[in-house]
Amino acid sequence: MKRAEGHFPGDTPDPQAGRPVTGPAENAPGVTAGGGGAAKIPTGGVRVCGIIAAGLGVGHAPLAAGTVASAVAVMTGAGLLLLSPWLLGLAALLATAGGYLAVKRAAIEGDPGWVVVDEFAGQWITLLALVSPTVFGVIAAFILFRLFDITKLGPVGWADRRHGAFGIMADDVIAGVIAAALLTGLRLLRPHWFM
Repeated sequence: MKRAEGHFPGDTPDPQAGRPVTGPAENAPGVTAGGGGAAKIPTGGVRVCGIIAAGLGVGHAPLAAGTVASAVAVMTGAGLLLLSPWLLGLAALLATAGGYLAVKRAAIEGDPGWVVVDEFAGQWITLLALVSPTVFGVIAAFILFRLFDITKLGPVGWADRRHGAFGIMADDVIAGVIAAALLTGLRLLRPHWFM
């Protein structure tokens, strides 16, 4: 499960208020100590990577950031699918590869709750099983993806136990692939449900 943290790499917690304060910390990712022990501000690239990892800010939802991100992803993905399945496929590929690179570049430790680019990748992969975005299909895609993402069954759990950017991204990508396979089977068995 993801830890609930509401800040980007390079932010330090405010011990008095219990919330993040934007600014450098001695041991924060992308921060190096300069002469006299003064810390340098994180590079712009690390900050941009943190924003990408947070799903352009969606990951800072106050409650259930993963579920909120999946809901946003299923709605945007349905729109992309309506325009072209190729657009949705490209978005899924960019979210997967770009998410991996952003998480790796930002040196994110563990799997903090605010990192939701993986939810976008997995949810969009699931939606690729649909021919067109119907109400039933979109709801089924959302439920199936969340089921595997939350329960971490089989290979999803294996991937979740991996460390670093690979572990953060792989469990959701695998959950998306499994959910897409089940959704494809359901669509073939009960095509009238998807009309």
